[in-house]
Amino acid sequence: MEKPSRQRVRYYREAKDLRKLKTIEHWSAMFRLVKTKRRGSDVVGNDCDEIKRNKLLDWPSQSPDLNLIEHIWDKLDRRVRRRSYSNKDQFFATLLEEWSKLPHERLQNLVDSMPNRLNEALNKWYEKTNNFAPPQNPAIQKAWDEIIAGQILDSLISSFTSDKDIARLKALQEKESGSWLHALPSSYVGTLMDGKSFQIATALRLGCKICHVHQCICGETVDSFGHHALSCARSKGRIPRHSAINNIISRSLTSCDIPTLLEPSGISRSDGKRPDGLTLIPWSKGKSLIWDFTCVDTLALSHLKSSVNYAGSAAESAYHAKRRKYEHLTSNYIFVAFAVETFGPWCRDAKDLLTQIGTRLLSRTRRS
Repeated sequence: MEKPSRQRVRYYREAKDLRKLKTIEHWSAMFRLVKTKRRGSDVVGNDCDEIKRNKLLDWPSQSPDLNLIEHIWDKLDRRVRRRSYSNKDQFFATLLEEWSKLPHERLQNLVDSMPNRLNEALNKWYEKTNNFAPPQNPAIQKAWDEIIAGQILDSLISSFTSDKDIARLKALQEKESGSWLHALPSSYVGTLMDGKSFQIATALRLGCKICHVHQCICGETVDSFGHHALSCARSKGRIPRHSAINNIISRSLTSCDIPTLLEPSGISRSDGKRPDGLTLIPWSKGKSLIWDFTCVDTLALSHLKSSVNYAGSAAESAYHAKRRKYEHLTSNYIFVAFAVETFGPWCRDAKDLLTQIGTRLLSRTRRS
């Protein structure tokens, strides 16, 4: 197939402004009766009276077979390619001329074919989803995708024989599990991962083998998947990880004009240990905030059974354990158990605190 020149591509892009092609407004309106969503608004050509006289079809915008204008653009493109032109004016003249040669009967047939196209699409949908009902809001593409994705996920889970694989896959469906991929990689704020760390993080989530079988310094045998390091009490990464998270929380609160103190003295939980942080001024309702961070392993034997049943159970279990230890302090302080899992899920307290910090940061930014 002939590769279009840059000039031709530029001409076609400008030709998509339908207001420059007054003679095709009628059919453009007819072919765009399928309701599409783009940038939060309906792109249906409101300048055409034809739109007001026809009921819009609720159908996803990412459906080429149901977007009739694409068929017309293809036919028009084939016709124009056989012509020669040397400037923009000649291109538009050629475009209009070839458009006028398109038989209106053919265009009308395309419009009349919509019911059959919709029926065929629905039949394909029922065939692919095993007669699953279409979404309640068919105009949203995500609603269709979620059904297919859910069936694929169920199929994957049912094919697994290992509880660890099931727990891993369920945990990765949580929104927070993929948040690290959206972080701006910057060495200044500590979000830049080196190649080895990124490789290990990706391999753990995909269930790939990342090391040779060996014996840990604690005496346990480490398999080729390396999961033992995520829960080993003698793992070198536990303390740096704990300190890094608390520093991030502290800096975030400071950015909200809330000074903090890490590991404050004079405050302790039921077993005598101090919380990870304290706000020096009231956080809400005249009370200061204290928080305690913990990261539990999704695949640890103590959490594996519950993690198989539903995602985030390990984090919720750690959350309730923290709440019990700090119960005697809740009358004087607002306590947040910041519990997360190694494979991504967060407890509800952690999500709420992050939302509140984000809201305050946004409010402070707007004021400045």
